[in-house]
Amino acid sequence: MVMVFQQLSGINVLIFYSSNIFTQIGKSGPVGASIVNFANLVGAVVGMGLLTKVGRKPLLVSTSCLMTACMIGMGIVFN
Repeated sequence: MVMVFQQLSGINVLIFYSSNIFTQIGKSGPVGASIVNFANLVGAVVGMGLLTKVGRKPLLVSTSCLMTACMIGMGIVFN
C-alpha cells in the first residue's frame, strides 16, 4: 500500500515534469530540475537520519501530511 500511496501522491509527476514546470513559470528548466532533485536528495538523507530516532510510522504519517500540503500549495500557486 505504501507504493500505491507514493504513486498517487503526485511527487513522481513533479520530478518527471520539473523542467517543463520551471520553463512555464519563466525559469531555466535544467536548473529547476536540478533544484527538485537536490531537494529530493536532501529529504532522503534527512529521512534516513530521522528513521532511527522517530520510527517508521510517525515519519510516514508526518511526511505524507507535509507532502500533501506542499502539493496543494504548489497547485494553487501554479494555477
